[in-house]
Amino acid sequence: EQVDQVRTELGLDRPVFQQYLTYLGDVVRGDFGTSYWLRIDVTSIIGERVWATLSLTLMALAIALLIAVPAGLLAAFRHNKAVDRLLVSGSMLGNAIPTFWMAPVLILLFSVTIPIFPPSGRSDISSYVLPAVALAGLQGAILFKITRGVALDILSQDHIRLARAKGVYGAKLALAHVFPNTLLPVLTMAGLALANLLSSAIVVEVIFAWPGIGSTMVDAVRQRDFPLVQGITVVFALAYVLINTTVDLLYRIVDPRLRKAEA
Repeated sequence: EQVDQVRTELGLDRPVFQQYLTYLGDVVRGDFGTSYWLRIDVTSIIGERVWATLSLTLMALAIALLIAVPAGLLAAFRHNKAVDRLLVSGSMLGNAIPTFWMAPVLILLFSVTIPIFPPSGRSDISSYVLPAVALAGLQGAILFKITRGVALDILSQDHIRLARAKGVYGAKLALAHVFPNTLLPVLTMAGLALANLLSSAIVVEVIFAWPGIGSTMVDAVRQRDFPLVQGITVVFALAYVLINTTVDLLYRIVDPRLRKAEA
């Protein structure tokens, strides 16, 4: 009797197609069911922990952009010189080091050997540093390569030669002529980087005991909590769609050619 009662409560006594339609209707209303493991509403669990993941990934993206874009421009302006070779070597190292290896090394160096930052948890701003740096490493290396490649291509174009002939050099040339033209490809890669950071955050959250939806999903899988796993999966999918849509909308702001075409 108890088995039949549970089947009725979960809707398992209805046809599969009807179960699926019911689930889709609940998802549209933001109802992902009740967690088998925590015995509370899945939407409440996600709402409590999604901001921890979002704040971490945004900080990691900010670190990656603040380092990669200036470094990429500097490497392009110092092409084939010592600074360029050093930065390219650093980006290759960042590409080669996986996040799941970098995270324990950062804990060993800056929480155990030199106790500067906390090794786990989410307490104050200092607790963001190590997980954000671990997340930013790979994406920063990719953004550096994109920025450097685009900047090198721009520096070889005629309008840059004309600007140099008029006496425009250094920071003025970089900020007025090169940097604005790197925005579109960097913006595209930044959107992809943010999406990749969301998936990479699962590993980082587990290593740093970060109370986000990534570590929650791992715990839910271990507990065989299907409603919670399904709810978090849907949130990740919606996040990817939202990121790509936002990047497309920003294109119209950054690229004047699109605005003119629409006009």
